[in-house]
Amino acid sequence: MFIGILAEPFSQESMLWGVGRLAEVHAELLDEVLPEIVPFLTSADPQLRGLAAWGLGLARTGRQPAPSRP
Repeated sequence: MFIGILAEPFSQESMLWGVGRLAEVHAELLDEVLPEIVPFLTSADPQLRGLAAWGLGLARTGRQPAPSRP
């Protein structure tokens, strides 16, 4: 459901927010959606970039620890 709606400009912001909220509680359900969010990291819209980074970060930290710095 997320993938089709992410293609529509009018709903991108709210759908990215929804992905982030879902990542907070069930990151494991987002396997199919995460690749569709990556392109938003380079969006001209700073709100979309931020929401994409937030959602991807939550999804990642919900699955594995962040890499340590050298």
